[in-house]
Amino acid sequence: MTHITLESMRQSASRHGTLLSTATPQKIYEIARDLPRLPAWASGLASGTLSLIDANSLHLESPMGLVHTEFTPINTYGILDHVVTLTDGTKVLNPFRVIPHDTGSELIFTVRPNENFEEDCQAVAADLERLVALAEKMTPQNGL
Repeated sequence: MTHITLESMRQSASRHGTLLSTATPQKIYEIARDLPRLPAWASGLASGTLSLIDANSLHLESPMGLVHTEFTPINTYGILDHVVTLTDGTKVLNPFRVIPHDTGSELIFTVRPNENFEEDCQAVAADLERLVALAEKMTPQNGL
């Protein structure tokens, strides 16, 4: 039997940005998966107008230029993975999960190493904070 220890694990240069929220995973997912709402919280991805293609994909203005983004189909597992196709055709997979936590939910976004790694990590952290703030201020009474 093989035992896995921290010393035996291969380390990745990817960074997993995490944030806790008192909102339920369902509420976080509902807001994050509402594609027309992306500019309200995901400024690292959506900085301007967007054009929905279908329930899972859209074209949008971003800090990286005009991009095509395709999300994992709507699911009950909190999986919000999406592939961003840049203007030069490069495809970037962005793993994103919302899972239950004792506080309510935990958001986990994986940022992979690239030439703008630190800036990307900061942008993702800011985006997650905006998403959590939006979810936590929503109540059934205000209908947001």
